[in-house]
Amino acid sequence: IWTGLQRGAFEFARTFTLETLIISSRALAGTQTLLEKFSGEQSNYEEIQQISKFANSPTSLTAGAYEATRAISRELYNAAQTVIAIPMRNKSISGYAKSAFRAVPLIVLKPMIGISEGVTKTLAGAINDLSSEQEKKL
Repeated sequence: IWTGLQRGAFEFARTFTLETLIISSRALAGTQTLLEKFSGEQSNYEEIQQISKFANSPTSLTAGAYEATRAISRELYNAAQTVIAIPMRNKSISGYAKSAFRAVPLIVLKPMIGISEGVTKTLAGAINDLSSEQEKKL
């Protein structure tokens, strides 16, 4: 009887953890989509993957962490390019100031997009690492 209770408690904890990770991952994917729409720009990477944010989910936590670092670094690079490119379009000082002021939201949003994508990829990897059945679900 004691062994059965332990198994039941373990399965309950495992299922609860997996479902919590799934809900968190989907909520973060929705947050990422909202941030992308709010920024007014979609990255080329996202244009390629219009099917689903979970279409190419990582198979393990390690793969998820690797994809997370790639997503964060990509969006930080895009933010840095925004800092350099937008103000360079204008040659006057007032135009430079206006362009720099307009670039501030993108400079803030791009790293946030990368972080939300990175956490989503990490959670998807954790889910798939914990349960191979969940890989089909995502």
